[in-house]
Amino acid sequence: MLSVISTFVLHGEAMACSCESYGQPRSDAKNYYRTVFDGSIFTGTVIEIKHDPKADDGGITYSELKIEVEEYWLGVKNSTLSVFVSGPNTSCYVDWKVKQKTFLIAQRMDGKLYYSNCDLANWGGTYPKSDWSKYTSTILGKPQKFAKSK
Repeated sequence: MLSVISTFVLHGEAMACSCESYGQPRSDAKNYYRTVFDGSIFTGTVIEIKHDPKADDGGITYSELKIEVEEYWLGVKNSTLSVFVSGPNTSCYVDWKVKQKTFLIAQRMDGKLYYSNCDLANWGGTYPKSDWSKYTSTILGKPQKFAKSK
C-alpha cells in the first residue's frame, strides 16, 4: 500500500486527505464486497446531522448523519440509518447538508457504520461525475428498495 495525499471534490468542496492507495478499482470487487466487506453500500438523502460537541476542541471527531435510504446493494436492514463521518475541524471534513443526496460505501466498526472520503477510491473515477449506481449495479447486481409507506 502507498500512502498518498489526495484531493477530492466532494459535494462541491475541495479537500485534502491522507489516504491509502489500493490500486483501485478492485479487480476482485464482486468477490471482496460479497465475502470480505463488512458494511453497507447505498444511496440516500441526509435527513439529520449531529456534530460531536467536542469538535471545537480539536482532535479527531465524527459527525453522525441520519440518512433515508433510497436504494441499497449491501448491509442495509432499515429505511433509515446512521453513518459517522469526519467531523468539523478535521482534515477530511465535508460540509454535509440536510436534503443532500449521496452514495456511500460505509465500513462497520464496533457495530457502527463509518464513511471515509478515501473509500471513494473503491469504485474509481471522479466523484460526483461517476455514475456510482450504474457501476455498483454492474458489480453487485440491481439495488433493492424499501416499500413506500402509504
